[in-house]
Amino acid sequence: MDIEEKSKQQLLISSNFINEINKNSPQDKHIKIILFLYSTFSQKSIDLIKTLPEECKRLFYFLCVDNKKIRQSILLSKKVKIEEIPSIIIVGKDNTVSLYEGENLVEIIKTLYSMISQVIKN
Repeated sequence: MDIEEKSKQQLLISSNFINEINKNSPQDKHIKIILFLYSTFSQKSIDLIKTLPEECKRLFYFLCVDNKKIRQSILLSKKVKIEEIPSIIIVGKDNTVSLYEGENLVEIIKTLYSMISQVIKN
């Protein structure tokens, strides 16, 4: 499977999980996509990805900032200013953008995992 095909598959899996979460949340809290920004040069990124439960991994669309084009587009973004990697960006259905880094990153992962657990139980 080539990278583009794998990327499409990952996006589809992520979208399916997000749709399930959206069913159980208020309309104004619906999520479009959850991006997990990481670097293979960041030990913190590598360690965090290794410890993520499989359910969480299915929720995220992983984006490696080691790619020059991706890194450049993130750095030029006017919507978010990334200061730390790893980071999570949640884009709402209404195109609102929320950035989570550092300690906030751990908290949002716990929250998302809790939401996923509820979906899986139902």
